[in-house]
Amino acid sequence: VHFGGTAMVSTYIYDITQEDMAALTPWAIGAILVIMIVAFRDLAGTALALVSTGLGILISHAAMTALSVSLNVVLSSMPIILFAVGSAYGIHLLARYQAYALEGDRAGALVRTLEQTGPTIFVSGLTTAVGLGSFVWMDIAPLRTFGLFTSIGILATLLFSLTLVPAVIFLARIPGR
Repeated sequence: VHFGGTAMVSTYIYDITQEDMAALTPWAIGAILVIMIVAFRDLAGTALALVSTGLGILISHAAMTALSVSLNVVLSSMPIILFAVGSAYGIHLLARYQAYALEGDRAGALVRTLEQTGPTIFVSGLTTAVGLGSFVWMDIAPLRTFGLFTSIGILATLLFSLTLVPAVIFLARIPGR
C-alpha cells in the first residue's frame, strides 16, 4: 500500500522533525549548559542567565496557546532557537557584571553594567526580534507564525534579561568572578 499527497508528506515531515527535535534538543541544551558552566564556573550564575530564556519560551508558548495556534513543522524548532539565541542576553549581562564586580562594589558594578552593556543588549535583542518579526510578511504561513511567536519570545527574553536578571543579581548579592 502506498500513500501520497500533500497531507501525507506534511504529516511525515512533521513526525520526522518532531523525532529529530526530541533527540537533538537535549544535546543542544546540554552543550549550551556545559559551555555556560565552564565559562561562569558557577551553577547559580548559569541558572540565573537561563531563567530569562525559560520565561521567554514560556511566554511565547502561552501566547500560542491563548491564540489557539498549534505547533507545525517550523514552530517545533522554536524553543531550541529561543534557548540558543535568547540565552545570550542574560549571559552578556551576567558576564559583564561579574567582571565589574571583581572591583568590589557590587551595586556600582550592576549600575555600570546596565549603563554600558544594557543598551547594546537591548539593540541586539530588538534587531533580532524585528528580523524574526519580518517573517510575518512571508508567503508561507508556518514561517509567518514562526516569526511572530519567536519574536515575541525574544522580546520577552530581552525584557527579563534587562529587568529580572539585574534584580536577582542585586538581591542575591552575586559576587564577581
